[in-house]
Amino acid sequence: MIRIAEDSTVEMSSPEKNTQDSLLMLTSWLFLVGSILFQIDAVIELLEGFSIHVGLHLLAGFLFTIGSILFVVDGARKA
Repeated sequence: MIRIAEDSTVEMSSPEKNTQDSLLMLTSWLFLVGSILFQIDAVIELLEGFSIHVGLHLLAGFLFTIGSILFVVDGARKA
């Protein structure tokens, strides 16, 4: 059940909140696994030789992985 509080915030009942929290954690973990796979791909690409494209691929994978880790940690902390 969704209830709108006086300050216009939306509050959900416990089962719906648990489902939403579980979905958020699953999504965070999937992003983390995907970003790690992109990082592995970038390292394999680096073994073939360095170029600007490879450097950008490595940097993007690294930043994406760090961001995904932070989402997982934040979700676990709020759970």
